[in-house]
Amino acid sequence: MDFSRIKQFFIRFENFGFAILIAVFYLFVLNNYVGRADTVIVADGVGYYDYLPSIFIHKDFNRSLAKVDSDSLIYQRINKIDVYAKWRNSKVNRYPAGVALLQMPFFLITKAQHQNDENISGYEPFFQKMVFVAAVFYLILGLVFMLKVFDIYRFKKILGVFLAFFALLATSLAYYAQMESSFSHVYSFFAINAFVFFVLKYFRNGESKFFLLACVSLGLIFLIRPVNLLIIAFLPFLAEGLNSLKESLIRTFHKPLVLSTGLLLFFSVAFIQFFLYFIQTGDFFVYSYTGYGFDFLNPHFFDILFSFKKGLFVYTPILLFIFPALFYFFAKRKVNIALFWLLGFGFLTYVFSSWESWFYGCSYGLRVYIDYYLLFFIPIGIWLNSQKIWVYLASLIVSSFFVYVNMVQLYQYQHYILHWDSMDKLGYKKVFLKTDTAFKGLLWKFEIVPELFDIAKRFEISDLTVSENDNQLLLSVSASEIPNFSNLKFFRLELDNSFDEDDPTKLVFSIQDADNNSVFWFSLYLIHLSVDDFGKHQRGYYNFDMQNIELKADYKIHVSVDTDNYPSHLSNVHLIFLSSKTAIQ
Repeated sequence: MDFSRIKQFFIRFENFGFAILIAVFYLFVLNNYVGRADTVIVADGVGYYDYLPSIFIHKDFNRSLAKVDSDSLIYQRINKIDVYAKWRNSKVNRYPAGVALLQMPFFLITKAQHQNDENISGYEPFFQKMVFVAAVFYLILGLVFMLKVFDIYRFKKILGVFLAFFALLATSLAYYAQMESSFSHVYSFFAINAFVFFVLKYFRNGESKFFLLACVSLGLIFLIRPVNLLIIAFLPFLAEGLNSLKESLIRTFHKPLVLSTGLLLFFSVAFIQFFLYFIQTGDFFVYSYTGYGFDFLNPHFFDILFSFKKGLFVYTPILLFIFPALFYFFAKRKVNIALFWLLGFGFLTYVFSSWESWFYGCSYGLRVYIDYYLLFFIPIGIWLNSQKIWVYLASLIVSSFFVYVNMVQLYQYQHYILHWDSMDKLGYKKVFLKTDTAFKGLLWKFEIVPELFDIAKRFEISDLTVSENDNQLLLSVSASEIPNFSNLKFFRLELDNSFDEDDPTKLVFSIQDADNNSVFWFSLYLIHLSVDDFGKHQRGYYNFDMQNIELKADYKIHVSVDTDNYPSHLSNVHLIFLSSKTAIQ
């Protein structure tokens, strides 16, 4: 047996093996700790994906000759989906088509397996699973290219594997591969990593095939998410200097056939998007993000990096390793490398932070940087690759803690502990690494401006101490005691307490009809009333929304306190019923 060939086989494909092992481990960890969503085609992901069911199932993609306001049957489904924007006399998919193109093989196989199913929509559970499988597939390919890039930089193999491992488990990439697999980020992660690999190979050996492959990858990057053409800003960093970049450009221009072929390949891939616009609207050039745009005069540069709302380094702290890496480059007089990285990152951040919704909606972490994670781990790897074993071990310990933080925050995000888009310093501090049931919904308090409503009735209760494992009634009142009961909008509970985070006390608000049947019931932990740090005496509140409850004159309202093994003292308790101003005038 020729063991040398077997050895060569494993050496050749070891990056695939490592990528698969990392992905399998990640799936095991997330499935057992965070869970996996049954529905992954959600929000923006619907837009990225809907090209496929629109073209291959519903046949409602060709709309260029049908006006949106003509009651055309072709718009019946389109009008119900939020991802389509008005463009002149038609509607166009707001999102680019690259993700759908990469998902298409998986979609067509799944559709063929269910070709006898009637009235499929493209959003059934088997299509949801298909999108998840597609995301994992491109995640693995993205990790493969990441490892291949690390090989170009001659990182120690164990270091490269650990960097790829942490790039997945200690970052937002884990969430968008697992929970929102239809979003573009996993696919962009793959495409950008491939582009970086081909560019590095071309810079180092000048083989034309790598230039052509880089052009195809760049076209795919544009097709997935056009703004990611910003990757070009990192070319001086990848070339390790302007002279090297200049030499590569001169070499390329001296090969006009290769240059023209590369440009043709790029524009051929990019043209897919313009062709799809034409089929939908009759126009090749469409700005599908109507109503949205950049404000380049007011970038949120600090917020996008360091704010508790969505800051990159707050929610992906492992990327903080970039700072000792950059310091290393300056200390070793590799100033060009550090400066070119900073210029690329600065330009990228300037553009990203200038988007009017700089925090990019309801999302986990600062998701737009996911696509560029490789550009962080290259300098981090260069730094670590030259360090002594104790730096390795210290970095490993710190990175492992960051994995733990990320897993906890993923769990929090899934279970309504981290807020989707309204985090701040106080909120982040209050729920940091908290996973108990009591913290679910803590930051999702419904806010109102009490001054905009009239007080229909206020009840004031003297101080109350409830012993452990006890239940006491705060209020029991019939509808007849509250003016304009049927027009109530909110019930507001205010009280003074220290709100100890270990206090399991619950407040129960219920409405019963004349036969004592429950019409409405809601309980929450006492700590949800807090407005400041836990353990600090303060006046807390909670607003109960009554707008969707049909209130009748024979109803009764009860508010009670339920303690566990923790006594609770409530003082200055006010129970306030609010109605709209027009309701009692």
